[in-house]
Amino acid sequence: SVTRSAGFPTQNAFQNTRSGGHDAVVVKMPPTLTSLIWSSYLGGTRDDNGYSIQLDSLGGVYVAGGTESANMPGLTGFRRNYGGGTADGFVVRIAPNGSAITNGTYLGTSAYDQAHFVQLDRQGAVYAFGQTAGQYPVTPGTYSNPGSRQFIQKLDAGLNTSVFSTVIGNGNPGTNRPNLSPTAFLVDNCGQILLSGWGGGNITGMPTTPDALLRTVSNSTGSIQDAYGYFYVMQLGPNAQNLVYGTYYGNGTTHSDGGTSRFDKRGVVYQAVCVRESGNASPLLTTPNAWARVKGATGNNAAFKMDVLQLQASFITSNQPLGAPNRLGCAPLLRFFNRPPGSVAPGNVTRWDFGNGQTSSLPDNAS
Repeated sequence: SVTRSAGFPTQNAFQNTRSGGHDAVVVKMPPTLTSLIWSSYLGGTRDDNGYSIQLDSLGGVYVAGGTESANMPGLTGFRRNYGGGTADGFVVRIAPNGSAITNGTYLGTSAYDQAHFVQLDRQGAVYAFGQTAGQYPVTPGTYSNPGSRQFIQKLDAGLNTSVFSTVIGNGNPGTNRPNLSPTAFLVDNCGQILLSGWGGGNITGMPTTPDALLRTVSNSTGSIQDAYGYFYVMQLGPNAQNLVYGTYYGNGTTHSDGGTSRFDKRGVVYQAVCVRESGNASPLLTTPNAWARVKGATGNNAAFKMDVLQLQASFITSNQPLGAPNRLGCAPLLRFFNRPPGSVAPGNVTRWDFGNGQTSSLPDNAS
């Protein structure tokens, strides 16, 4: 989090005192929340903020945020020097016992930058998702929307080397400002990159796919859309090589006040939103079993749950051996199911029921 207090409680800290007007703070507590295991300020001599936190497999703590300080502590990795402008993003790794910053890096350009989310993949590589007002570098071979002001950065686990970076958005025609306020970010166990955010009057022109819930939006619902707009959800393939899915959701008066969105590792996003439904806005898209399908006041809270990955299995039968079995992996994945000994006999059919409405039957001459 962040504090202006010079008396924020610290314990076993790597930084015991506040350095700037605002400092980030990082705290570890037991499950009962009854004491501090360790607690520390994190910041330089200007304003700093911590937005996102993740743990690696060894208990190391990664923190992402934004800073105006050119002397943030422990930033000896990929980018050691402050980029300039009004702010830079940053990512640091803190030792499991909170005793020290093991490494860190600035992220950004010579303009405004913020790192809103940090994520780790199964190999421990570090991903950051944030905003930029500058020309964030784009690695050749990655998917990008040139001129956009949201960045994705992948670093090695030690925060020393860039693996790739890219920008996504609508190209920001006529402005150098970010057009998306990040609300969720995930890298799943197969390296798929998922993100969501919302935007107002400059949300048009985001990349969408043919299977999107809502492919296009307009700014024709009235002046309120300058402040309230639509949500956007995106899925990129591993290492951001391609766009897999992109969709809007909302009615032109949909927005978010704070970090109210989460992905789980299955690729399902849970999002709480604010809805005004004024002017010429259409009613929000709801499902038949929704608790409330009609807005009850000038401003309402709403929630949606969306399966972004939409993984589904398909089954084929064959009487030819197809190779060694794969027990774990990422889609597309070939799996093999063996019938019990003695079940293969003239006239027999083996029926596999996978418990999710999908079945497959093998005739007696199939393997």
